[in-house]
Amino acid sequence: MESLDKKLFDAGIVLILFLLLVSPPVAASKAHLSDTHLARLVQAQKLLADVDSRSQSEIIDELNQTSFPEGNLQIYEAVAATYKELTQHKDIARINKKKRLYDFIRLNIAYLQFGGEIGQGNKDLNALIRQTLQRHLPKELLDNDQLFYSLSSIFGE
Repeated sequence: MESLDKKLFDAGIVLILFLLLVSPPVAASKAHLSDTHLARLVQAQKLLADVDSRSQSEIIDELNQTSFPEGNLQIYEAVAATYKELTQHKDIARINKKKRLYDFIRLNIAYLQFGGEIGQGNKDLNALIRQTLQRHLPKELLDNDQLFYSLSSIFGE
């Protein structure tokens, strides 16, 4: 019978090997934002200053950890531009309503990224948000299957 220490050691080694296999290589997956990217990020962050409490370094870290930082920055810029346009259009003054609108915009960008339709008409707030996002997102970004999925691309239909 093996000793308890040997079993724990073996279990620890297996756990470490498992974590190394399933964890993406952090250093290799990180891209670095250029000065131009940083300037664009600052502009978008200014538009969202009252509703996005993340620091600039937190957002940079998030972008650097993605496989496509440029596309994710374009999405952040589209969210910021949509937020600015809709807050001016809707004349929303109270901060809790602004935060709620920002949350709706983020939900709608996620909806689009997972294959949702843009929708027609502007009586529904979600349709209005998606139409506004569409105007601010580059067409080639919407066609990028690394960032915008469809059920047919996932299931091969």
